[in-house]
Amino acid sequence: MFSSISKFENIFIIAPHQDDEVLGVGGTLCKLLELDKKISVIFTTDGSKGIKKVPGFLTKQIRLEEVSNVNKLLKNKLEITYLNFKDGKLENDENQCLEKLTSIFAQFNPDLIFIPNSFDWHPDHKASNSYTLRSLKEIHSKAKIYEYEVWEALQEPDLLINITRQSELKRKLIRCYKSQIQQMDFESAIMGLNSFRALRLTKSEIVEDKVNYAEAFKEAKL
Repeated sequence: MFSSISKFENIFIIAPHQDDEVLGVGGTLCKLLELDKKISVIFTTDGSKGIKKVPGFLTKQIRLEEVSNVNKLLKNKLEITYLNFKDGKLENDENQCLEKLTSIFAQFNPDLIFIPNSFDWHPDHKASNSYTLRSLKEIHSKAKIYEYEVWEALQEPDLLINITRQSELKRKLIRCYKSQIQQMDFESAIMGLNSFRALRLTKSEIVEDKVNYAEAFKEAKL
């Protein structure tokens, strides 16, 4: 339930590409911002391969603008960090990425972190998951870590967050990524997944509010 994470103050979201933070954690992110929590987003890749038939340098510029639009919609409350490793090739920058993540975590000491799930088929998602866990282990972090779902549904999620009240804002955030939803109907896919997750939340939790949409997470251990 949301109460299990609402106590945390310094929250990080690790996103391989510019849209993953909204697709996987968008509703929960909005809910935490309502409590004035500090939320930092780290994009591990430059997103340069995210638009078909568009040069990488232009794709990066477009996606940076889309992130800016997301943050404006959230009243510029997000702290954004770009690691700028090559999109689709994060596994080739293992040591550099580990070094940067370790340095950031050691400096800011997050107490709650959301990461892509280890079953996602995309190699950048797998690498982001692995490098984050290894970096946190290196500094003996005590942070609570949860995997989120984008490309693959989580198996046996152990945290479901009711995002019904935040669902319309999440839709608007997804629509900020015009370059991505023009290629795939992410809004229907992700909101459909969130609608499906709400069925289990309704069955498994005592909730006072109506549940139409929920985001699912699974705790990760170091």
